[in-house]
This record gives sequence, C-alpha cells and structure tokens, in this order.
Amino acid sequence: MAQRITNSMMVNTFNRNLRMNTGRMERFQSQLATNRKIVRLSDDPVGIIKSINARSKLYDIEQFKRNVEDARAWMTATETAVNEVNTVLKRVYELSVQAANDTLGPDDRVAISHEIKQLRDHLLQIGNTTLGDKYIFGGYNTPGEPAGVLGTDMITGPFTVSDDGQRLLFNGYDLSYFDRMPLTKRSEINAIDLAAYPDPLGAPGVTIDLSALNIYDFQDPAFDPTTVGITTAQWAALTGDEDLEAKLMTNMLDLLRSDVLTFDVGPSVSMPVTISGIDLILYNTVDEEGVAVTRNMFNVLNDLYTVTNSGAPAEDINKYIKPLQDGQNHLLTKTAEIGGRTRRLELLTARYEQDYINYERMKSDAEDVEFAEVIMYQKMAEAVYQAALSSGARIIQPTLMDFLR
Repeated sequence: MAQRITNSMMVNTFNRNLRMNTGRMERFQSQLATNRKIVRLSDDPVGIIKSINARSKLYDIEQFKRNVEDARAWMTATETAVNEVNTVLKRVYELSVQAANDTLGPDDRVAISHEIKQLRDHLLQIGNTTLGDKYIFGGYNTPGEPAGVLGTDMITGPFTVSDDGQRLLFNGYDLSYFDRMPLTKRSEINAIDLAAYPDPLGAPGVTIDLSALNIYDFQDPAFDPTTVGITTAQWAALTGDEDLEAKLMTNMLDLLRSDVLTFDVGPSVSMPVTISGIDLILYNTVDEEGVAVTRNMFNVLNDLYTVTNSGAPAEDINKYIKPLQDGQNHLLTKTAEIGGRTRRLELLTARYEQDYINYERMKSDAEDVEFAEVIMYQKMAEAVYQAALSSGARIIQPTLMDFLR
C-alpha cells in the first residue's frame, strides 16, 4: 500500500535538507576563513593527534635552536678568551727568548720582567672573564657567590691569588699543589682505592663521601670533619697520610674539573659550552731534568717574572722556553676542541632548521586546507543549496486559498 505524503511532511523534509546544506556551506566557509580543515575535534580525530604531535615537536625544536644559539655564543666567547691567553703566552715566549740573550744585562732583564708581570696579571683577568652573569671558566660559580667557611668575603672571580701573590686559587682551591708534580706521581695517586684503604686507626674502614666535602672546608685549617661524619682523630690521621691526602685533593680537582656549564642541545644530549678553568691553566710539559710534569700557567709566568726581575743569567731563563711552548700547544689543542664543538653546533642548527620545515609541513598537512579544493566543494554546496531553495519554493508556493479551491 502506497504511503500518503502530506504537505507538512514535504515541508519538514525540505527544512531538514536545507539545514544540512546550510551546515555544509557553513563548514566550508569556516575552513576558508580560518585556513583550518579541522573545525571540531570530531572532524578528524587522527588528524588532531598528528597536529598535536607536530606542534610538540616544533616547540622542542624551537627551544633546542635557542639553546644552540646560546651555546654558540658561549663557545665563541670561550674561543676568544683562549686565543687571548695564547696571545699572552706568545708574547711572554718572545720576551723570554729576548731575555735569554747573553748580550742583555741584568737591568735589561729587569725591564722585561715588568711587562711579564703585567701579562701575568692579565692572564688572571682573562680567567675571570664573564658572559652575562656567569664566568666563562668558573663553571657554575656566579659573581658574588659566598666563599663558604673561609669567611664573609665574596668570591669575585673563579681565579684568585693568595695573599703572598705566589699561589693561584681556583674557586678557593689551591692549584699550586699540582704544579711541578710528575705525571707518574699523579698516576700513582689516581690508582689509590679509597674504599680499600686501611684505616689509619685500626678501626673499621673509614668511608669518605667526597661529595659531602666542600672544597673550602677541605682546605680550611678550622674545618670540622664531624660535619661530614668523620671524627677529628680519623681526619687528622687521614690527612696526615701524604698519599691519601693527595688522593683526596686529586678527587677534589676532578670534581672541580667536571663543574662545567652545559646546555641541552638535543633530546637527552647535553654539551659543555666552555672549558674548566683547571683545564685552561694546568697542562703537561717537561721540566729542566726531562721529567714529565704538570705545570700551572700562572706559576710559570710568576716564576719567570721572579727570575728575570732578579737579573738572573740567561741559562736560568732558558728553562722556561720549553714550558711556554708546551703551554701554547696546550691552548691550541683546546682551541681545536672548541672548534669541533662549534662545528657540531653548526650542524645541529642546520638539522633543526630542516626538521622545523619537515614538521611544519606535517602540521600543515594535518591542519591547513587546500583552498582550490575547498572552494570547489563550497561552490558545489552553494549550487545544491540554491537548488534546494528553488525546489522548496515550488513546494510551499500554493497559498491556503489555492489549497481550499
């Protein structure tokens, strides 16, 4: 049996289809106005996930690019400072060769010593170079940091000089302890196993937590060892053993050397953006007896100043030519190391720029509309809408009087 179609049914169907056509046109209009194909989450759930992932990657890349740019600034400042130190050593080398000339008299060497002294002091100034509010060679030591238990004075730089002007301190730690120390001796010290070291008091072994020992505490005569769990008697016995004390100081040196400013330049990738002041100042050379030793640049320049200022003969000055040459070679090695890191940062910058383009494309594919395609669909929806209006006009055209007739 045929179903009876009433006028109201036709009008309701017309209104429902008209609303559908209007909604379709509204969706295409919104896409054209916002350049976004996803207006509601239900439009494309998979595309939403892709868009969120792409946006997250873009945010990470932008942050890493900023970190890399900051790291490159630090590497540039570090390279400049290292080259300046090398220039100082080069000039001191030239002066030492000049002072070692037998034709010069004691007064001439004293005159040369004055310039060497100024270059020695300038070396200290370079070591305390800052970038922003941080020291380049001071690790995480910042200007105005309290000087531990040494007093209320504030550390004004990672490199300071003792009161007698003969010893160089790095963050309060005496680097002169290792000056002229043979490399074989340092190897023996490093081989000492603290955990297996016999207790000097005959009691159970003493466990020394180096991380609990503050640099300033360790070298302060008034240090209270009970603050780190070691009795006064044990501490006196431990520090009374020359080899063990040297081991403690060597471990402290390693802790300071590892205190280098680092930047996160990639996912789980951290890169040092400078070098430790210890690696800058301490280097290996050969002494006058042909023994491989560790030298301190400041002490080398200070000793050379003392010798030339005293008017010593040429053969006494000749002893410093080899250490100065090795110091320059050491700095060239550090410069090459810095150059390698800088090159790596340049490669990371290029890669992040390419990755940024790729993820931008992925985000665009997930979010952005194809204007030509949307305009085509919008025109088709508009034509359908116009046709629906035209057919609807014919459906509801008869008036009530026409229907009664």
